[in-house]
Amino acid sequence: MGILGKIQDQLADALAVKVNTVTSSIMTTPWDFSDDFSVLIENPKLKDWGKSISYQFGMLSMLGDMSHSWEASVISVEVPQLSSQENDIVLGGRRFVNVRQNELFRFNIKFRDVHGSLRDFFTKVWIAQQYMYLDDIATIITIKAHDAVLFKASKCLISQISAQTFDHNNTGLSEFDVTFVCPDFSNYSVKDFGIDSEYSNSFLF
Repeated sequence: MGILGKIQDQLADALAVKVNTVTSSIMTTPWDFSDDFSVLIENPKLKDWGKSISYQFGMLSMLGDMSHSWEASVISVEVPQLSSQENDIVLGGRRFVNVRQNELFRFNIKFRDVHGSLRDFFTKVWIAQQYMYLDDIATIITIKAHDAVLFKASKCLISQISAQTFDHNNTGLSEFDVTFVCPDFSNYSVKDFGIDSEYSNSFLF
């Protein structure tokens, strides 16, 4: 029993050291937190919405410059999924595959509405897209986390605005989703993916 006891003590000490090492490693790792993010939305018409909402509801003094009040309205955002369809051919009995055709980048932003005006603003932009040139109505969206740009696109268009649900049985802030789509993007390691034909020169490894 003495030898067994010593072995048990040694195992316990080794386990304690390992646990402490793992715990220390976990505590000192700079993890990413899902609520540590910011979204910048720039649109040629956004300033007009800010002036309108400030004038109509007298909220300028409460929220400051209403052209940026959407920042308080943003609930969540998703960095677009990167995907491409597989293209394959068969030559000499061998199958070859490539994934060079990337799909459009789609992502959602969930908002809290402000007296129905924010959803109304995006609705007007969605309608204006049917009549205006891209450069005149496209939205620039920048998603940042831990001070790094995760995604930036300057030619975003609104492809969908979700419905809103009003319910006498529940009380809560009114929310809605806006789906954006764009053909290219940049981030902290990628510059203008989808634009430059010599894109490989911009790889930052």
